[in-house]
Amino acid sequence: MTHSVRKVFGTILFFCLIGLADLASAQNTDNNNWQSASGPLRNDSKLCWRNGFWTPATADPACDGALKVAQTKAETKTETKPKAVVAPVVQIAKVNLLTDTLFDFDQSKIKPEGVVKLDEILAKLKDINVEVVIVIGHTDNIGTEAYNNKLSLRRADAVKSYLVIHGVDVSTIFIEGKGFSEPVATNKTAVGRSQNRRAVIEVVGVPK
Repeated sequence: MTHSVRKVFGTILFFCLIGLADLASAQNTDNNNWQSASGPLRNDSKLCWRNGFWTPATADPACDGALKVAQTKAETKTETKPKAVVAPVVQIAKVNLLTDTLFDFDQSKIKPEGVVKLDEILAKLKDINVEVVIVIGHTDNIGTEAYNNKLSLRRADAVKSYLVIHGVDVSTIFIEGKGFSEPVATNKTAVGRSQNRRAVIEVVGVPK
């Protein structure tokens, strides 16, 4: 290999290493916990919600599972500023709706009975400033895992679309399809399967 060829390869390797360093730096600054205007979202167990790209390195520092960085002595001596008073963010509603009420079998179009249930939730939202709405779709275990994951996501998206049409800010709504991964009853009976076909809607906000 000639000197000029080695020089070209060395230059290419140098820029590749720079690119990898920049990528690592960008990944470390990501925050893959779901956020509201008031900070990370938490479930009933006070654990932070995570999206599908979450790792300990990309977690919100205030959340469970995040990598902890040791403070230096200089940092621990910094003057503590008084915290601003923030209006309490509270869970306004958490509703489990059986999808047999919302949808026909194997469908994602909302039925009239489902519209009534969603309108009841919308009525509760009139008295609050909505921070976050989380909609999670679930199915029974009839069919493949891939198919049910897509079906549960389509149903969650249908609920989101209905809420948006009726005035809920689209930027506040998060949706997820869990398929049959989180059953609340046995899938061995018709009654149990009907309980597993559900949509969970959680609303978090500040009273007006």
